[in-house]
Amino acid sequence: MNDTLIINTGADKSSNCRDPYDHLGPVEWVQKQLDWCEQSQNISGRGLLEVIKSLEGKLVGVEIGVCNGVTSELFAKEIDNIEKIYAVDNYPSFVDWDGTRVTEERQAETMRRCKERLSKYPNIEFVYKSSEEFAPTIQDNSLDFIFIDGDHSYNATLKDLINYWPKVKTGSVFAGHDINLSTVSDALKEFFKGEKNIRMVENNAWYIIK
Repeated sequence: MNDTLIINTGADKSSNCRDPYDHLGPVEWVQKQLDWCEQSQNISGRGLLEVIKSLEGKLVGVEIGVCNGVTSELFAKEIDNIEKIYAVDNYPSFVDWDGTRVTEERQAETMRRCKERLSKYPNIEFVYKSSEEFAPTIQDNSLDFIFIDGDHSYNATLKDLINYWPKVKTGSVFAGHDINLSTVSDALKEFFKGEKNIRMVENNAWYIIK
């Protein structure tokens, strides 16, 4: 059993958990998450649909931090020219910025439901690895899009930016989620140093055309 991670996004970890469903067992808890995230307006990557649709040719992309799989599913269903999506997540236990306890048991149920969802799509390959482990398996200048929605701590976000920026082609979509968190926005500022136009779309997603 792995130690529980603390996702440090600058919130006060001494405060009580604000998750109203923390008392529920893993199956019921995951269902509550699904009830929310399956609503179309809540899908984290939905604001990127038209951006990725504008890309030509057979597309290969990556989602880091798949969770329930709804963004990967949305892309596979709505973008006709996607050849492959690598859905990357190793489902670590952690305590989120608002005190939500994402335990090993809850993550196991989340992964089970995600794999069941994504198994319907032959162009989605589920990858049970951390983003750092997966990065060396992808050739530079080979991806048409990437959506970074994993560990949102400053150090982890910066590492994902460093590891995956070389992987996307010129003219492709380099994107992520939760730019509203200071840890994410600070990592973006540090990595790009104002040299790139970071565009924001709905649900706190961001993207850059490389």
